[in-house]
Amino acid sequence: MTAKQETTIEMHCESCGMVTNDQGEYCQYCVDENGQLRPYEEVFAKMERWLARVEPTLSHEQIAQKTKNYMATMPEWRGRDET
Repeated sequence: MTAKQETTIEMHCESCGMVTNDQGEYCQYCVDENGQLRPYEEVFAKMERWLARVEPTLSHEQIAQKTKNYMATMPEWRGRDET
């Protein structure tokens, strides 16, 4: 006898990588009140603030570089020209 296994596909925000729980392409933090994707600069600033809380020993320059490198891997921002 085999147990029935439930298959769950975890969806991730294409802007920041956060789990979206079937909310669409983007998480609640990457969209505005109308459901539109926030500009790169706004998402970048939110990601920097999050990283500063998670890794408080990093300098601002290290946080900015790590955030830039990470966001460059996200589908929404991949291939984006430098600002």
